[in-house]
Amino acid sequence: MSDRIAQQIDRHIKTGEHDPVFSAWPSPLSMLDRMKQGRRDLSDALLAEVRKRQTGIRTRALPRGFRPEKFSKSKLAPMVQGLLPKVERETVLEVLIRSVVFVHRRDIEKLLSELPFHGDAWHLANMYLYSIGAEPLDMRSAPHVGMGIHKTSCVSMLYFGKTGPFEDFVPHEAAHVFHNCKRQTVGLPAGRNREWILPIEFSKRELFAYSCEACGEIRELAKRPTDRKALLAEYAQGHVPSALGKYREEHLEILETAISVRNGWKVILEGCREPKRR
Repeated sequence: MSDRIAQQIDRHIKTGEHDPVFSAWPSPLSMLDRMKQGRRDLSDALLAEVRKRQTGIRTRALPRGFRPEKFSKSKLAPMVQGLLPKVERETVLEVLIRSVVFVHRRDIEKLLSELPFHGDAWHLANMYLYSIGAEPLDMRSAPHVGMGIHKTSCVSMLYFGKTGPFEDFVPHEAAHVFHNCKRQTVGLPAGRNREWILPIEFSKRELFAYSCEACGEIRELAKRPTDRKALLAEYAQGHVPSALGKYREEHLEILETAISVRNGWKVILEGCREPKRR
């Protein structure tokens, strides 16, 4: 292996970045062959780094008797029922249930190998290493429990430990599938203004996911309107995610209405809906 290739691999392991045309790889190869070889080398190096860093670490397994599909269905069914017409619910619920992947040692290498983009694989490896107590690839971007990759909702084993009282990464990551997955790919009727499962405005995607997450938790924890209002007040005092930035107040306004009506999910959708195109 040349020094230039080694430098590119080291750069990728440390930062997740890489040269998209793999110019460090041998020039006698055609561009297509050079890119194929470069991708293989980066993928192999990332897998080797994960194996090395997890060596000797006892990792958490799924709870005894835990049934991922049944658990995911219980978390996601209320959201699907509230957001979609009856004729589409069963199809979309199956898509969301299949999208949820609990990332543990037994499946991590398969997951990393199947991802088509190196950046996604790097972030997943980083999340996994952090979740098992190994040295992450980059600590600055590591401390998270879940991440969405296209139509996959990856949730680490930290989900089963101590998290915030209003946090639930399963519905949060699954909520992103609504705007990442096209209707026609799952057999739903599509059209010019109906490309995605739900028409979420691009700039409000995180607002939508955080609102679905918090609304689901509050509605699950409390059945009476007065109890829900008390929980919302507690949430507003110190649990609103900083990632919402300028949408903090809008998020709280959406939640205030969403927890007080029968179908709060529609309130969230209307607050984050993409404007109709003429």
